[in-house]
Amino acid sequence: MRKLIVFMLVMVVVLSMTLIPSSAEDDLVIDLGAIGGVEDYGPHGYPDQKLLMFGYETVVKLGNFDLSKYDAMEITYATDLRFQAMKEGMKHVAILGIKSADSPIFGYTDLDFNEENSLGWAPLTDADPEANPDGVNWDKGERKCVIDLSEQNYSGDVYLMCYNSTGNETLVVGIKLIAKQENPATGDIGIVGMAIVSTFATTLAKKKGR
Repeated sequence: MRKLIVFMLVMVVVLSMTLIPSSAEDDLVIDLGAIGGVEDYGPHGYPDQKLLMFGYETVVKLGNFDLSKYDAMEITYATDLRFQAMKEGMKHVAILGIKSADSPIFGYTDLDFNEENSLGWAPLTDADPEANPDGVNWDKGERKCVIDLSEQNYSGDVYLMCYNSTGNETLVVGIKLIAKQENPATGDIGIVGMAIVSTFATTLAKKKGR
């Protein structure tokens, strides 16, 4: 009986591992070269990489996605090392954001911020020349912003654009969709297993008490 109890405990440990959150989808890294990225940014610190530069009215179609499968969009970007996300006269902080259509743009500098067709956006931050000590130029200030998609159920074409800081452009270095995390239904098996072990343990205790 003791061997059976040990066996059941082992099974419970194995089954309980199914309670660890698992991803229904894999994270998706978007190929910037496939959506218009070019290799013009060696002097910025990114030789031989296809990247996207966002100016005042730049709009790039990322592709067709079911955003309900993802928790967030993580964007790695770089700017001039004197970049300020909010300058005097700007009506909104600089952002990177996504929309369900290629217009209207979010705006720039002294224009009103336009969220029509918005699927989400994230503010940019001031450049920090010490962020990446191994960098040589813009890459010294490489950083990330994250667009929350946790409540998003949109499926369709997705367009990336900026609300630009005055006199600046933003170089997008990488884009990754972060997959949703969820607990599989098999987690209930762990509860059943614990109940079985408890039953056997109770039975063994009663037999010893006789």
